[in-house]
Amino acid sequence: MAISENDKRWLKDYLTGERPPFEPIYEAVSEQVLLLIFTARALYKNQAYSAWFDEQERLLTALNEDRDNIISLFPKHYFKSALEFIQNEPDGAALHFMKQIHRGYDKGMSSMQVWGKMSHPDQSKRALINREKELNYIQHEFSEILTSGGIKCLPIPSEARLGYSHQDLSMAFSRAPLICERLNSFFDITHPDMLCEAIYTLMYWYRENDIELPSWLEPLSHIRTWIKLEPRNSRHLLSDIRQFLDDNLANFAANVPQSINERELELFVEHVDCAYANHIYYWISQVTRLFSHDFQNRYVWRFKTVDESGVDNLFGDEHACQIKISRADLLELINKNGIADAAHVLAESLSAFYVESLDDTENGEMPRLEKEREGSSSNAMGYSNHSSVVSSTAVTYLDHFIDWYERNKVLFVIPDTKRAEKANIASWLVGLECYDLKLGVPSKEKTRLKDVLPALSRKYANSTHKSGTSEISINRYYLRVKKIIENDVASLVEKQKANNKFYPFNGANFAIKPFWGSS
Repeated sequence: MAISENDKRWLKDYLTGERPPFEPIYEAVSEQVLLLIFTARALYKNQAYSAWFDEQERLLTALNEDRDNIISLFPKHYFKSALEFIQNEPDGAALHFMKQIHRGYDKGMSSMQVWGKMSHPDQSKRALINREKELNYIQHEFSEILTSGGIKCLPIPSEARLGYSHQDLSMAFSRAPLICERLNSFFDITHPDMLCEAIYTLMYWYRENDIELPSWLEPLSHIRTWIKLEPRNSRHLLSDIRQFLDDNLANFAANVPQSINERELELFVEHVDCAYANHIYYWISQVTRLFSHDFQNRYVWRFKTVDESGVDNLFGDEHACQIKISRADLLELINKNGIADAAHVLAESLSAFYVESLDDTENGEMPRLEKEREGSSSNAMGYSNHSSVVSSTAVTYLDHFIDWYERNKVLFVIPDTKRAEKANIASWLVGLECYDLKLGVPSKEKTRLKDVLPALSRKYANSTHKSGTSEISINRYYLRVKKIIENDVASLVEKQKANNKFYPFNGANFAIKPFWGSS
């Protein structure tokens, strides 16, 4: 069935990039990043906690200087993703030890108490790192780093932290420029690139399923789609599509709505949305790379097919699939609004577990395999990372977070004033940079604002006004940020947490969530 006239107009805008999917996500993530950074600076302004931040900066600097020694502790067979983080992230090696100190702070322990536990690790745990070399480093080099400057600081109380973790506050204090730089890499996700990926993957899907290409894709039928596309690593596969769109986008956007049907439109939009979602999800992972990720719900689904010796299950049926989860995990998922995402994880795990039996089904009867009787769990090797769940539900997670943000946003709600001005994110970042320069965060090298205004005006010419940002505007952005940090940030975070009681974020694994939800 042909699409409606309204859909035709919408699709034309969609193709040309006038209506990109997930448009509010940059603002939604930026708000959480800025609230965290502002909170760290507000705490630093408090004399009771400023020494703690200075101490964390000292420890981080010292560990980074010993980076090569730390990296040498890790064998080549260590977890690939963890090894990549330790070797390639500027603070990755330092955070291997610092995150353990920060977890201890979150529990109310001093750094030396945590050091004591690190010096006597649980021997029952599988050692994936050279235990002897690590213990030797902890007991000597790490001990020296901890004590050389005099350890004086106690953890920051939870109520003062507004629920943020110590690691997040420490990174927001020390690495704000890097985090903000990664925040703005969102604009590297361009509509032409996403459109190319979507068209390629859609053509690949049609051909893999032996379905003739629809008429609106005929102009591209000469382009080969001989290998599955891997996002961020397959630009060479898209060059022909990109050239076609560069030369013909206007005509393509005008012609497609005239020939596409409802089912084809649904498939196309799904592929475009997935292309955007995969890149945006990766972008979020880069923005949050230095933050703690210990706030995921820890739950395990267990399942098995009951055999003849176990018919005492709920169904009284020897062929039933029996699924179990601990009551404590279930209650936590309910409390944190995480049931829906946990159900996605269960569905993917069950699919992987039973796919072999499904392949062996004959005459409508499903034979049971030995592994079904033995059972398995959602964190079993082979599908414990749920990578396909993340990929297939990234769209859902982004939609959920955007919906949460629209109901709970606090920083970008501008009250009506005589001077109504939309405070875009670039203006907040300009004001933050001014604030840090004037305060000397974290370097303690203070700069007079008037000395940097001309340079900042040129630096942010492309992000606010094409003609450049006036020094008057930059000074206004600085004063706005200063007011938030010194007077308003605590009330904004508490207001968002209060709103969250009525419109809660999703607390399951892989869900995007506010940073204050981590502690």
